[in-house]
Amino acid sequence: MLATEALLYTVRYLRSSATMAFGDVTRENFKEMLPHIKEALDRCTFFSFDCEMTGLFTDGNKHEYLDDIQARYSKMSESSRAYIITQYGLSCFQEVMGNTYEARTFNFYLFPQPHGSYNRRFLCDASSLAFLASHGFDFNKCILQGVPYMPVRTRDLQLLQVNRSYEPRGPPVVITTDEDKALVADLMQRISSWLAAQPVSDGCAAMDGGSATAGLANGRNGPANNELIAMDDSSDEADAAMGQQWQSDELVLPPMNSYQRLLAYQELQKPQFGVDGHPGFWVKKSSNVRCLVLVRATAQQADQLEAEARAARVAAIHDAAGFAAVFDLMRRSGKPAVGHNCMFDLAYGLYSFTDSYLPATWRDYKKMVRAWHPGGLYDTKYVSKRLPEVFQGNTALSNLYSVMMHGSNEAPGPQQLLQAASAAANAPVSLPAISHAPGFDKYRSLAAGEAAHEAGYDAYMTGAAFARMLPLVAGKIAIDPSSELAAAYSTVQQHPGTPGQLGSSARHAADGTAGSQQQQPAAQAEQQVADQQLLLEQDLQLQAQSQQHGQHPQQAQQQQQPHGVPADPLQYVHGVCGRLN
Repeated sequence: MLATEALLYTVRYLRSSATMAFGDVTRENFKEMLPHIKEALDRCTFFSFDCEMTGLFTDGNKHEYLDDIQARYSKMSESSRAYIITQYGLSCFQEVMGNTYEARTFNFYLFPQPHGSYNRRFLCDASSLAFLASHGFDFNKCILQGVPYMPVRTRDLQLLQVNRSYEPRGPPVVITTDEDKALVADLMQRISSWLAAQPVSDGCAAMDGGSATAGLANGRNGPANNELIAMDDSSDEADAAMGQQWQSDELVLPPMNSYQRLLAYQELQKPQFGVDGHPGFWVKKSSNVRCLVLVRATAQQADQLEAEARAARVAAIHDAAGFAAVFDLMRRSGKPAVGHNCMFDLAYGLYSFTDSYLPATWRDYKKMVRAWHPGGLYDTKYVSKRLPEVFQGNTALSNLYSVMMHGSNEAPGPQQLLQAASAAANAPVSLPAISHAPGFDKYRSLAAGEAAHEAGYDAYMTGAAFARMLPLVAGKIAIDPSSELAAAYSTVQQHPGTPGQLGSSARHAADGTAGSQQQQPAAQAEQQVADQQLLLEQDLQLQAQSQQHGQHPQQAQQQQQPHGVPADPLQYVHGVCGRLN
């Protein structure tokens, strides 16, 4: 069944790859790629990520050797507010047909775009930009074609504002001044004349150089208004254009400040135009926020126009939010997230894409991390430091990838760990094969490290090294039950609410010990009872979640606990979050 499903999925990707090349994601192809990104996250066993930024440390905020974790976090939090992510790599690894992982890697160019009240300001370090340039980073592509983004919270607040009524709230404004009365009278005359299709002179053009109130007051009766328009050398052409406007389907009201627009909305909602309670027009929000535009429409047409306008505003917000949708999909997938020395990558991502905010304390920050990475957060640098027999103390990402992908499995360190894992699992344990999924060819033929410091490639190297380290982690736990990896695994077992489960051979190896591979009957029975209780609790949790989201429990279980999710023992983050248990 698994092989058939994988074959069908491969065929589908082969078909799609005939018309689409997966790799770089920019503003031009983001919408087209988003469904494929969602599908890759939904199907993956785990995903890995990496970021490139405009800087790391603000002035005087470099980490010191004697800094405690709160001091380090405070400095990192300040950096996350100052700098931005220019490139984000996401690589989704799916276990297919046994001991094999397929990678689907996306390399996002990012650049924030202003929208509404959101306008991101940021710093750049010359050294960071020079470093990116030395590795072939395309700054023009980043700025001109980068996928826009805003925090998920900002996006959601703007979406809530779409349905906000533009009509006046609270008690009506009592008009008392002659100036306000003249404004309202002028508006009523303009609208009535337009609805009756009676061309009159318009002072809108003349008001561009003066106040809106003065223009409206002077634009009510011919002579004064004609004097204002006569100041324009092209007054005859302007008069002709204005006369056509009165007979058109739209009427552009003169520019007004916020108070004047309040008075205008107050008058427009009164039953003084049209028949049967409908004024005969629809108020369109102009791109120029100071102007209101009236469009001739029946009640039915007005409802349709309003629905279309709201849909357009929603689409514009989602376009401006851009990459926030991907970050939201990463959270919703519930899959394990893997980084390499991901301290800054994590903080920058949370600040830029979630809330434009990081908590003041380390304790609250860990809660935020848990909320946005519910599948667990895993750091390959932390794990590799606990495997000195494999990496000989060199935990740089390029070395991890080179050793795990191109090193010899017959070396004493890896061979000893694989033998221990096999013995504990009572079955042969080997390193999994890693391949690129059909259509994801950008990094397929590169030599090891050839595209290093491109976010997508670094994310791929991180995930590939992680997948092949898992059997070695199982062997380490089997050999040394007192190791930090074993302690971490024990901690996770006490908190079984994580969605990830070890693959069968790795799980059995991790559950075993170096000297004893079988439990006593009493302990075995006790473990079975505990397992049944855990399964019951998980089923109840899945049913509750499925009811909230309108989803069948079996579908929720397939999404929350995908086949072969690895690495329960790795529920911690190097130097940033400690253990997230």
